Amino acid sequence: MKRSKARLILAILVLIAIAPNVVLDAQEVEKPILVILVSIDGCRWDYLNAASTPNIDALRDKGSYVVRAVTAFPSLTQTGHASIITGAYPAQHGIVGNLYYDRSRGREFRWSPEDLNATTLLEHLSRYGFKTASVLFPMSKGANIVVTREHIPEFVAQELGPIPSDAVQRDYWILRAAILILERENPDVLLLHFKSIDALGHKYGPESLEVVNAVEHVDSLIGQLVKWIEDKGLLAHTLFFITADHGMTMIEEAVPLRAILHKAGFKSYVTYEGRISKIYLSQDDDLEELVKFLRGLEGVSEVITRDRFQEFNLPAWSDKAGDVIVVSSEGRMFTGTMEKLGQHGGLTEWDLRIPLILSGPGVPASKAVREASVVDIVPTICHLLGLPAPETAVGQPITEYEDPLPLEAEDRVRVAGLTLSSMEGKCDLSLAEEALEQAKANIGSGDYLSAVEAATRAIKLAKSSLRAAHAISTAEQAIEIARKEGRISGLDEAELKLSEASSAYSAGDYSRAKLLADEALNLAEKATAPEIPLLRGKSLMLVVVVMVVVGGISYTYYSKKSREKKR
Repeated sequence: MKRSKARLILAILVLIAIAPNVVLDAQEVEKPILVILVSIDGCRWDYLNAASTPNIDALRDKGSYVVRAVTAFPSLTQTGHASIITGAYPAQHGIVGNLYYDRSRGREFRWSPEDLNATTLLEHLSRYGFKTASVLFPMSKGANIVVTREHIPEFVAQELGPIPSDAVQRDYWILRAAILILERENPDVLLLHFKSIDALGHKYGPESLEVVNAVEHVDSLIGQLVKWIEDKGLLAHTLFFITADHGMTMIEEAVPLRAILHKAGFKSYVTYEGRISKIYLSQDDDLEELVKFLRGLEGVSEVITRDRFQEFNLPAWSDKAGDVIVVSSEGRMFTGTMEKLGQHGGLTEWDLRIPLILSGPGVPASKAVREASVVDIVPTICHLLGLPAPETAVGQPITEYEDPLPLEAEDRVRVAGLTLSSMEGKCDLSLAEEALEQAKANIGSGDYLSAVEAATRAIKLAKSSLRAAHAISTAEQAIEIARKEGRISGLDEAELKLSEASSAYSAGDYSRAKLLADEALNLAEKATAPEIPLLRGKSLMLVVVVMVVVGGISYTYYSKKSREKKR
């Protein structure tokens, strides 16, 4: 059952706001017996506020969380998981995007664990005698027990059968496989990966009810895993990390970059990878001319040439990384057809930002960290185990924890500002702007609780305004189409509803405006062309008789004329 968690979270934040900041030394705390690292593919950070997630909430409350956690760029599955599992950026591990173009073979290939240029957590811990396992965790390399699409251990296959193709069913299969491995193999470290949230985010968009339902489903699976560990008496000795590989952003337009460049006469190869494209320069193309053309294209927000790769933690040393990386602007993706409502890969907050929750031995309860990256996960796990991080890792262990409330307030105000900025020119933001200004004033006076509430209200008002504006625009278009098609019966009522919707919108009642606009749309779609009255009964018979008589007279007259001419 969906519920609002805002007030519960705020109450917890207020209760712990008086606690001092914490700096932990791994030498002073108990070492975990079991480490569980869960990747929830495509789980944007704010999904956990939109859905009911009691099991993830419990882990967060018993442990700590990062207020603003980000993934690596490009914010795509293979890159994100490569950075999670190595503690390194693409500049070190070499994985850029989901695929690469092999110039010598003239085709695309998906990145694999064998392409990694950095040591994984699994390889590293195995050297210290840890038994490791991985269940469908992308870019896994070095696990003692591994489950992939190509390889399922015999005891798992016998018990569970093949991996389901349906994303939701597959997540349940993954949970069962993880528990089976824990029972049979007793690993020290287990990595598992849930996919359904990403799949449904692509199909229905990040703001959809389907995504909320998927988040709640995954939360229930995590709850089952925690319950199994608790029943075995291991919960107090288990270190949990819950995170994601990337976020998700709403898509409104497809940019067919490959076709655009081909039409302009360029011959370089272009990949389609969500909200980025990698370009492999052809000998026939001039780099400066290509870059100039790309920077002038609508729908392009960033053009990254090889000499700038270091700025974005990209591997300038890798030929597989391409010569130019193009990033689409917000609301757009690079593809030939508009098939998805949600996508990722870019540089926006919605692309990059993810949840990061850590709970268990060595982690203080009810604390927060201002910022961290996925590259900090491996160093933190190693730190809590009392081990050095892999030599190729560049992240830092998380050791400093703070009071959540001030951090949450500052971040919520920041996100509200980004949200309003992304909607500028698309809808009325006057009420949202007032709420945001109030939130900023609350921050200035140190009233962090009120700042969180005001900033949250600003975000809700902006989203509600955008939905209402879109509904009104859609209804207007439907009415115009009906009029052009001659379907005018019922349009008066549709136009009345639309007028009421516009008035409600102007008054700031966005919920009522959307409701009325949806009604106007429904009426416009049901509008019909006027019927031509039909004659029935005696009237119809009279018309037939008249037509027969007139026809007979005409026939007699013209027949007589014809005979006279022949004479």
